[in-house]
Amino acid sequence: MDVLLVALEEAERHQPEGCMVLHAVRDAAGALVDFQWAWANPAGARALGHAAPESLRGRRLRELMPGSGLASRVDLLRDVVEAGRPAADSFQEGDVWLQGTAVPLRDGVLLRLRDITSALRLEEGVRETLDWVRSMLEATPDAFFTLDADWRITYVNHEAAALSGRSQEQLFRQILWQACPELLGTRMERELRRVASGAGHAIFEWRATPGRWHEVHAWGANGNVSIFGRDVTSRKQAEAERDVLLSREHSGRLEAEALVHERTRELMAARERLVQSEKLAMAGQLAAGVGHEINNPLSYVVGNLQFALEQLEPSRRRARCVKHGPARWARRWRPCARRRKAPSASAPPSATCRPSLERRSRNCRPWTCTRRWSSASPWRCRTCVTGPASRSAWARCPR
Repeated sequence: MDVLLVALEEAERHQPEGCMVLHAVRDAAGALVDFQWAWANPAGARALGHAAPESLRGRRLRELMPGSGLASRVDLLRDVVEAGRPAADSFQEGDVWLQGTAVPLRDGVLLRLRDITSALRLEEGVRETLDWVRSMLEATPDAFFTLDADWRITYVNHEAAALSGRSQEQLFRQILWQACPELLGTRMERELRRVASGAGHAIFEWRATPGRWHEVHAWGANGNVSIFGRDVTSRKQAEAERDVLLSREHSGRLEAEALVHERTRELMAARERLVQSEKLAMAGQLAAGVGHEINNPLSYVVGNLQFALEQLEPSRRRARCVKHGPARWARRWRPCARRRKAPSASAPPSATCRPSLERRSRNCRPWTCTRRWSSASPWRCRTCVTGPASRSAWARCPR
């Protein structure tokens, strides 16, 4: 035993964990009633609140720490000695929490102590954080659940359970595809499997029930998958209403554009008609002006035409007499001319008939010949009986 204690002294002197050997103390009947320190390293003495290991050697456990700390674990140490099986437990010494592991050693135990105060505080903090997170997840109106690498549900809040139509107890530690077979073949399954394969995260919209939409965020870490679903039904309804309003606005815009085009065509047609009417009005005004300018001399001419006709009536009558009188008189006096001797060439061609003509045409102007002399077609003067025989005789014909 002394050799063992010496070896332990050399091996555990500078270890950060406490180590000590306790011998069993028995009564006269051989029953184990207490333990006595046989050896302790400096870390073990400090863990129990003593400065040096020498202050513990030879002292009994119940005498040094009655009713608290390590003294309260005498029954556990007795079971280790009697059963020959190691045991572990944690206890508090003052403000320090220690975890002790007891191993049977001959008629006693080898006890190792480790300070777990920081770990317990951290664990307590984590536990408090988890409790706070759990309370927040339970109070949130959004669905949340987590899955491990085997697709088992490790956590599900009340909203997610209600969305699936099952209780939290029915879903906890169950495989997702067996607990919710309606998810097989849906977009939810495809996106979750893609995230679990290491694709990062996914955000998608999913209709859990008719008329109810959720925006799902899924991400993976250390083989686990977390799913968060936010109810966006009101937003989808607003988007649907917005689409309806936009559709109505678009149709109204199209109708307005068609109406504008129609009004534009009508205005263009009206403008064309107005321009045409203005052109016609200008042409009418021009024609009226021209007609007025023409009507002024025509009115003068028409107004004075009757007066001119009245003034020309005597002349017309005289002209008629001149035109028809000589021929009529020539036919009447032709027999008389035949009985008379033809005048000589030196006599005037009209010497024979001039007295008769003068008597017959007292009220008529002398008739004037308008034909020219032509040797190819000699002309006989109607006023003469014989007619001119030469150009010289034609020159002497009265006109």
